[in-house]
Amino acid sequence: MTKKSKRVQDHQEHVGATTTIDAAQSLALLTRFANEFVVPSKHEAFVMALRRSPVKQKAFDYERYLRPDCTADVTDGRDLLRWLAAGEDEASCIFFQRHAFRPASRFSISSLREDRAMSWPGLFVNFNACRALAVTLDLERFCCDLGRIRAPNRPT
Repeated sequence: MTKKSKRVQDHQEHVGATTTIDAAQSLALLTRFANEFVVPSKHEAFVMALRRSPVKQKAFDYERYLRPDCTADVTDGRDLLRWLAAGEDEASCIFFQRHAFRPASRFSISSLREDRAMSWPGLFVNFNACRALAVTLDLERFCCDLGRIRAPNRPT
């Protein structure tokens, strides 16, 4: 295990990862994400970028592909994990790292600490609630609610 892989695994354990998902299932979940959350005009580009990801070892910017009709910038938002859970006490989410070729992780949302989770760039998806939350390398945050934008509280 490389130092970087060990650091990622330690971080996941620290923030509350419950399960690491194997590569085949991770890819299937990313395909589901693409089918549900990616703007149709960018679907093919998303899939091609995913295919190139392991070869180029390049970080993936999920927020670039989110459907704009149901996405909001919530960088200054609060209670983002509560929003992601959609009121379910036992909700779980899938976390995709910025390097999409790496295995995804399944988390119990209630086990995550907001400050730690929102400082880890990648993509959190609650498929049951039809919600996704992207965290960029610059710690910008974008929520995508396929039902209707119900953005978390933002300072006024």
